[in-house]
Amino acid sequence: MLSLLSGAGMLNVLTACLALAVLLLSWRIIKRRSSATTPQTPVFQSAGATVEGLRQLSELVSLRIQIADILSIEQRGWFSGYKGAWVVKGDALCMTDLRAAIISDLSDERGRPHIRVELLEPSVKWVRVDHERTRTYDIRSNARIPICRVPDSVRDAAMQQAQRLVETAAKATDYIELAKQQTETVLVSFCSAMGCELEIAWRPTIEMSNGNEFADSIPANHPDDPQLLLADSQNPSPTESCRDASNQALSSSQRI
Repeated sequence: MLSLLSGAGMLNVLTACLALAVLLLSWRIIKRRSSATTPQTPVFQSAGATVEGLRQLSELVSLRIQIADILSIEQRGWFSGYKGAWVVKGDALCMTDLRAAIISDLSDERGRPHIRVELLEPSVKWVRVDHERTRTYDIRSNARIPICRVPDSVRDAAMQQAQRLVETAAKATDYIELAKQQTETVLVSFCSAMGCELEIAWRPTIEMSNGNEFADSIPANHPDDPQLLLADSQNPSPTESCRDASNQALSSSQRI
């Protein structure tokens, strides 16, 4: 009797093992066929891009700064703790605003062109995180009782912090000085090719809380100078006075 039971038990075990093997083989075949028929890359759809606004620029790009860093975040909690790390890649453009340029004509009586230009110091006005090269290294729950998943807002906050990280690194003083040198090289070379001597002077800028920039003081003969605006209706501009003086000198020399 015991031998019959033992024989029946072995048969049941063998049947169960055979059924499990058939299920595993069927699952592998179905998985392989499904992976062969479905696309490997996800399909993205757009609702249609909308242009929210246009802005005309008059800025000279003189330096591009490429930044790379490791960004980590961690928050401990009983139910909502998390930790993560990202390999951040980004770049920034250092620009000089040519709309704020103050141009003075310093040409001598001989007619040799000589111009003096006052420019605002270059500043970082375009920053981005390169999402094609930025990678998520790790993000996981760090809670003592991990029953909640990592919220999506953590990734959004990390990308915002990455944007600030790239901007802060690009605003180093050394990069601003390099941008100045590059701007001077480009403008002086351009004016030299036109047969004009160029002199460049820099004015410091102060960044306001809203991100805009302005000069620390209004220099003399600036279009926004109140005294200059008041005298414009009565006195000619400095450039016109210079031209009148040169014309008078030429006419007197011809009489002599």
